[in-house]
Amino acid sequence: MVGVLDHCASGGEPEVQERLGQQVLGQADADAFDVVAMLFEFSLEDPNLPDAMKALIARLQIPMVKVAILDKSFFSHKQHPARCLLNNLAWAAMGWSEDGDRSERSLFGRIESVVDRVVAGFQQDLSVFKRLNEEFSAYMQQEQRSAKIAEERTNKAVQGKELLQTAKQAVESEIERRLGGRARLPTAVRTLLEDAWRDVLVLTYLRQGPESKAWNDKLDVADLLLWSVKPKVEHN
Repeated sequence: MVGVLDHCASGGEPEVQERLGQQVLGQADADAFDVVAMLFEFSLEDPNLPDAMKALIARLQIPMVKVAILDKSFFSHKQHPARCLLNNLAWAAMGWSEDGDRSERSLFGRIESVVDRVVAGFQQDLSVFKRLNEEFSAYMQQEQRSAKIAEERTNKAVQGKELLQTAKQAVESEIERRLGGRARLPTAVRTLLEDAWRDVLVLTYLRQGPESKAWNDKLDVADLLLWSVKPKVEHN
């Protein structure tokens, strides 16, 4: 982008004049031309901006020069629609990474579409920038919401796995504490505690928590079962 602007500024004026509707650049317009060139140069030197995105953003150079010449508030008004659109596109482009998806619904495709519409459609109607900026901002907000939802789901999945592991370890500890040293325990009782009742305890831990009455009640059942098969001492 900078190369094109530099070329136009040094001997390429006929081309620029043709693109700007055969306007003859006065000193104020020439100054605007130079400032826009510096803005684009600064933006395109950012190492965080991928090369593919630089190529897209660079195509906005001539339209932005036209805006600066048509509307002198382009530089003084920070919320100028054209500046807002350019800034939003640049910020979004910095967060893009090549994943092979350049479809219309991808970030690359959206930015490319906006650039195409500006380059092909902008003549003198400045309202196009406001409209495109609103559309692109809405798209980015939706993308951010979708990303947040996906992140929350991932976090919940990770937390769920961690909680399940904790529950299994807690149940394993409780069963081991009760079965340890009971070599002569009936097979049916051992199988019940190590298989079916283990699952019951894990589900109770996950749903009710280790401090709940349900958890303690399930442990009491296990204790009662073990007591029922414990040899009883007869008193005469």
